[in-house]
Amino acid sequence: MGVWKLELLETLNDIAQEANQESWDNGGVQIDLGDYEIKRILVALEVTTEVMKEANELAADYLVVHHPLFFQSIHSLEANDVTGSFAVDLIQAGIGVYASHTAFDKAERGTNGYLAKKLGLTDIKPLVPCHPEEGVLGVKGVLHRPVSLWELGERFAVLFEEDPAILRFVGDSGKMVSRVAIITGSGGNHVKDAILNGCDILITGDVKYHDACLARETGLAMMDGGHFGTEKFFVQNMVQQLSDRIGNKVEIVASKALENPFWVMKK
Repeated sequence: MGVWKLELLETLNDIAQEANQESWDNGGVQIDLGDYEIKRILVALEVTTEVMKEANELAADYLVVHHPLFFQSIHSLEANDVTGSFAVDLIQAGIGVYASHTAFDKAERGTNGYLAKKLGLTDIKPLVPCHPEEGVLGVKGVLHRPVSLWELGERFAVLFEEDPAILRFVGDSGKMVSRVAIITGSGGNHVKDAILNGCDILITGDVKYHDACLARETGLAMMDGGHFGTEKFFVQNMVQQLSDRIGNKVEIVASKALENPFWVMKK
């Protein structure tokens, strides 16, 4: 039982076309160990110390992650550097790495489409950017019935098993919304795109103060579910899609090392 690396890469590209990733992104193969038979794949949000430990304990042959291990050009590998040490350890362990990042965000069954369907949106379409050359990763859709900002927040928290305390909002809690824009990860700078598309609310993460102020002044509601909170389901989503295609040939394991780096102070 197993798949050769070339077949895995073709499958991953079928799930999310690598060519569709944003120009600034560095998705795709991160560590290439040549063509070899892969028997066990670990799917994780990103490479971390805990994920590395998990991969070694599972004797995984390959890591499929959302966030690239390398974002910038590499001039040297330093064993004392976090990223460098991961790369050295992965190579020594014989574990290849592939990142499906903004290409997966844009895919029909990717992060944005997945979140939109889970929230019950219909008529889901790509979010049209104000400046097409910049590209926008999001989608837009319509709720079956208008709901208050508070109710939508509660729905999000329940569906994604999220602590409501980490959710941040712009707009009155009783504001009714029905036309929704979604940009998973970091999309707070796309307030104008949400307005251009006639949306009542933008759901995203990593919202900056000035973007929140702009949304408030223009009447756009916002929900900041956090970068982690709006993308953590990548793991289960990718596991399912890989399983549908090659699950009869290779073992596909969902990482359990899935933890928000932030914590919230409570009384």
